[in-house]
Amino acid sequence: MKLSHSKVELADKCLYAYDLKYNKRLPQEPSDALVGGIFFHEMADVYTKDPSLDVDNLIHIKSGEIPVRISADIIPVFKRWVELYTESKSDICISEISLAFDEFGVSCDWKESFVRGRIDKLEYSIKDGIPIDIKITDWKTNRNIPTADQFIEQTFQLQTYGWLVWNYLVEKYELTDFYPDILIGNEYVRYNTRRDFLLTPDDYIPIQQIYVSKADWLSKVEEYPAMVNTWCNFCGYKGLCPKFQNIDTSPYFIDSPDDAMSLSERVYATEMWLKDAKKVLKNLHSEYGALNAGDKVFRNNISTTKTINDIDAVIDSLIDMGIPKDEILSIRKINTNDITRLAKKYKVNINGDLDPYITKKDTQRFGFYKKESDG
Repeated sequence: MKLSHSKVELADKCLYAYDLKYNKRLPQEPSDALVGGIFFHEMADVYTKDPSLDVDNLIHIKSGEIPVRISADIIPVFKRWVELYTESKSDICISEISLAFDEFGVSCDWKESFVRGRIDKLEYSIKDGIPIDIKITDWKTNRNIPTADQFIEQTFQLQTYGWLVWNYLVEKYELTDFYPDILIGNEYVRYNTRRDFLLTPDDYIPIQQIYVSKADWLSKVEEYPAMVNTWCNFCGYKGLCPKFQNIDTSPYFIDSPDDAMSLSERVYATEMWLKDAKKVLKNLHSEYGALNAGDKVFRNNISTTKTINDIDAVIDSLIDMGIPKDEILSIRKINTNDITRLAKKYKVNINGDLDPYITKKDTQRFGFYKKESDG
């Protein structure tokens, strides 16, 4: 069985959509966002193979392949990418690299692979024949930057990429006892914003066994029920799904002020309905406890917000712990997530030493939260 992070994630989200895509191989109804994202990556692939190409000429040749409304949106994003992201300070920079390995972690042909993935950008330097400062980038053309919680939900993709790159470097440089930390992140091109996650060996080494378990699970699945969850908004099979037969999922095209007014009224009415529905669910939660809904659970959740109240004291403490001053000061506005990342990178055990300079506030929120997969 050939697997990728997207294939496994789709099975976890909805077995019905998985069956249609990978077993029955039915085409999806493409969204503008999907078409635009594929077009962007195809353009990036062509350009990285030959950076001497004239960008305007490349756009002129390729833009006729997609609808005008999509090209008008995605072409400025591509131009911004060319301007900001095509250079690298690392010794080695590889763009659009396809990696495929068998179930034993040995590289193989793409069509014969067990786990495979396509890395948008891989950067690293070499010291004494060993890769260091490994950095993986995944380009994102999203209109919205996900919240921290939504970003963390993507860690399976990031862990998969980390495992693929680790195996690639081990083979390429014939390494043993090589277990580096890997900085991996999404670059949101529209907004020149990056979200990073520092992978340790504990994050990416178990991935191989996870894929083995998923392959075993999928080989035994006999029924493929539709699973309603927040991902349904992006599904390309809603027109075939039995749970969406009576729902109008067609996109809105705004051609006049009247159209805009009509849509805004529908949005407002929907928001009011959702607000009332949430009150009902909150009352049901008080009586029956957590409420399951597809891959989510509706319940109370305690979130802790941490705010630095003495930034100078925090910086001095981090320097005393051995974290390079230049790297600390290079962060425009340091926060507790940056502190965690730096401590992990430099293997520093903070042990509450910074607590006197950080204020913690617990907030109870009632809403949908991701639950663990049964697969």
